Amino acid sequence: GDVITFYSKDPTIRGLPNTHRITDIRIENGNFVFITKGDANAISDAYEVDSSSIIGVYQKNLITLGKAGRIFQSRSFIFILLVVPAVLLFVFEIINLAKTAKNVEKEKIEGKEADNDGATKESEGTGTEEGKNESD
Repeated sequence: GDVITFYSKDPTIRGLPNTHRITDIRIENGNFVFITKGDANAISDAYEVDSSSIIGVYQKNLITLGKAGRIFQSRSFIFILLVVPAVLLFVFEIINLAKTAKNVEKEKIEGKEADNDGATKESEGTGTEEGKNESD
């Protein structure tokens, strides 16, 4: 519906201008009566607006901003904005963890082989030295 600015009958803001969207129009005693609702509110206003209380009607329509606002408030957008990156981050961390575990395992295997090669060379070297000592 259209957006209007009006003097509200709401006691908390009585006498001050209020701008809300028209959600329903009725005719009572030959006068228009408007039911309004703030865009950020979940329910319609408790107080009706008489046509004599209207200060102005919003004329310019910023379609792009309105559509963007509705998109940002949608569950799909929130899902895409929060859940998808979280899942991607989780998947990439699992992949990274698997690669790290594989590298650690590879280093352990290479370390054992290096230890075995070193031990073999030492025993060969010691045996050779001992052999030389015995033959001398």
